[in-house]
Amino acid sequence: MSLSLSLSISLSLSLSLSLSLSLSLSLSLSLHVSISLCVGSICQDNGDEWKLGEDSIDVICGLMRLADYWQLEYVTEWCEAFFAQANVLSVYNVCALLSHAHSCHAEQLTAMCAHFIRMQFSVVSKTEGWRELPEDTRRVVTQG
Repeated sequence: MSLSLSLSISLSLSLSLSLSLSLSLSLSLSLHVSISLCVGSICQDNGDEWKLGEDSIDVICGLMRLADYWQLEYVTEWCEAFFAQANVLSVYNVCALLSHAHSCHAEQLTAMCAHFIRMQFSVVSKTEGWRELPEDTRRVVTQG
């Protein structure tokens, strides 16, 4: 009686683990498809240039936050490549993008924003965005 009970529990745990792995794989695939659809709906790749809608930058930032949360490095890298190709950096948004990139562990975008700020420091340092940056984020620019 003890042997059959232990076999039954073992089989049940094995089935449960198998279902859990299947569900995890299914969620991962579903997330990948959702991200692809999201990206396709907010911007169009027109050869060498990205066409942006009004809210595209905010959506890509949200996507980067989700990618950081789910630890989807390839999605973070895609978002960083998007920002590099889309020429979205300006003196007015670079501090906000730096802060976002820094909090999302997006090293390439952080480096790109820091470089932009260093090159345009005389102008960026006078913006409200620079004054509102946390000290640890400012250090990324000043110590780099």
